Amino acid sequence: MKKIINYLVVFIFVTSCSYEPVFKKTKGNLEFGKITFNGDEKISNLIYSQFKKYESNESKKVINFNSSYDKIVASKDKKGNPQTFNMKVLIELKILNGDKNEINKIFEETISYNNIKSKFELKNKEDQLKKSLSENIIRDILVFINSL
Repeated sequence: MKKIINYLVVFIFVTSCSYEPVFKKTKGNLEFGKITFNGDEKISNLIYSQFKKYESNESKKVINFNSSYDKIVASKDKKGNPQTFNMKVLIELKILNGDKNEINKIFEETISYNNIKSKFELKNKEDQLKKSLSENIIRDILVFINSL
């Protein structure tokens, strides 16, 4: 009975405060005339899949993404085999407005992970981590652009 009352109270508060998700707006002020990509192809494809809906022929804004990915051996065991790795995904954002105003911002995410004996599993794990870090950065970019 107490659970039902709690759910009912939460439901009433959520519906009465006109709650809606942050990214529900499809376009808003996020229209760009041209979107260009440089750097890592997988990261660029992820960015494009999120930003293609913001392309518009009517806007004079140009947005440029320059992405990079770096994997560094953080530590080795006594035999010299890698034990842990650091992965860094960096995306540089450049927005050019029609009136020559330029906005530059660099977004970066890093993570450490342990080595796996199976190279196939290690590659799959790295791809998953790369995708996750890129999605986090894309979310940060959307919040940044919405705040402009």
